[in-house]
Amino acid sequence: MTQIVSLLIIEDDDFDFEIMKQTLSTMGVSNPLIRAKNGIEALNLLRGEDGHAALSKPYLIFLDLNMPRMGGMDVLKEIRADKDLENSTVFIFTSSESDEDILNADKYNVAGFILKSDIEGSLREAVQSLGFSWCIVAD
Repeated sequence: MTQIVSLLIIEDDDFDFEIMKQTLSTMGVSNPLIRAKNGIEALNLLRGEDGHAALSKPYLIFLDLNMPRMGGMDVLKEIRADKDLENSTVFIFTSSESDEDILNADKYNVAGFILKSDIEGSLREAVQSLGFSWCIVAD
């Protein structure tokens, strides 16, 4: 039985979240979207802590690198260090095109990068790369 994949978008900026949501909708992606506004909230959702129900698997994570309270790299390190989360598929969602940021994130086995400067193109490429291994629902 095929399960529908939930998309966890970890993004503090309302505008960037809305652009991502609109882009996914324009692409015909209708998977459930869950938003966390910071890294702490995201980890609580993933682990089912602090009054949150654990996000049911399967899910994909779109993680912003630059966030208050707990940055994206710290969240990524926590995910990879947690035996229940370590195999999660994570895409980095960032405005940074710094080689250093990309190399640092790539050390933690990310699935790809979605650049905010080319959100439609890079998001479309990411979703298409997943088409055969995940149940991405297109209208």
